[in-house]
Formats: sequence, structure tokens, C-alpha cells
Amino acid sequence: MYWNKFETLCRNRFERKNILEENKDLINRFELEKEKDIKEWNYEVDLQDESSFEIDKKTNRILMIKWKKIKLELEALLHDWFKICWFLDMAGKSILQIMKWGKGDDFRDMLIEFDNKKNNNKLKILIVDNYVIHFTINVLLEALKRKILIIPLPKYSPELNPIEQLWRILKREVRTKYKNLEDMKEWVLKFAKNNLFSWLVKNYWIKHISPDF
Repeated sequence: MYWNKFETLCRNRFERKNILEENKDLINRFELEKEKDIKEWNYEVDLQDESSFEIDKKTNRILMIKWKKIKLELEALLHDWFKICWFLDMAGKSILQIMKWGKGDDFRDMLIEFDNKKNNNKLKILIVDNYVIHFTINVLLEALKRKILIIPLPKYSPELNPIEQLWRILKREVRTKYKNLEDMKEWVLKFAKNNLFSWLVKNYWIKHISPDF
């Protein structure tokens, strides 16, 4: 079961960094609380994804460039950009946050803010892609402390996450309407309130997701 792979991942990563012994109690406590919450249906499921929006400073043209292909230092020099971390629950409610650089510690900070905004004692099952920043040591430690179960989607399966479809809609809209970064950022954040979220969750993701999750 996917439920149990997270603790195994944590143990393996911590062992490689020689910090397993000092964090055994944390992992065991998480495991016990997770099993209890699942048994009592005291959990919620959220999806997560991130993407960058960039404008070339010279041409004022919106760029559709993969984040990983450009070094951050070069991007900061040539482009105005911002990166958004997006959390989406099964009711279609969103939490959108602006990320500073898109590194592991930035995602840890997003995780903290996400948990603070949820403000409940439920187990949070967070479905993510396999981007490396989702599984750094600091992220795993924070997830264990905050009772967040991180489950990666199978590789090369963006169709299982409706946020991927929302990025396409967002970028198509901003590409034709906005040449100013601040206006673009404001519109993207307001988009989170659109009823399209609920439609996508109910009509797209639930029909495609594997029951094993």
C-alpha cells in the first residue's frame, strides 16, 4: 500500500544521512497516529504542484520554459518571474503561495504555511509529483512533525493531477492578456477562487485516480 511507503522512505533517507537513530521516535509516533487517523477516517486528501511564470525583460514576452532547464541566477538576470506552489483539496478549495526560489527549504516553508492554514488535527495526505524538492531531509522531517503523509504519483502521470490541467489554462490566459508581471501575478492568484476547481476535481481527477491511493 502507498500508505506505508512514506515511513520507509524517511527511514532510508535518514539512515543515509546518519540521523535515523535520533528520529526513530518521530517516525514511530507518526506511524501510530497515521494508522489511528486512517482507521477513524480522520484525514483529508490534497494535491500539490508548482510552476513558474516568466516574462523576458528585453522582449516583454511571456515565456513557457521548464523551470529545471534554466539556472536560477541566469533566470533572475534575464527574466522577471515568480513561482507558485498550489495546494488543492477534494472540495475544490485552493491554497496558492508564492515561492522564493523553488528549492527544498522553500517547499518546507510552503508545507508549514499549508498546515497552518488548514489548522486542524487531521492526517493530511498530500499527493505530489516526483520533483526532488518534495523529498529533502528538511521536508520529510517537517511532514513527520505535522502529520503530513506525502505520497508521490507514479512517474510520467500528470493526468492524475488536475492542477496540471489548470496550469495549461492559466498559462494560455496570461500569455494573451498580460505583459506586466504584477498584473499577471494578481490574476493568477485570483483564479484560485474560480468554480472551475470544483468542476475539475469532480469530473476529471476522481474519474482517473487509482483506488489504491
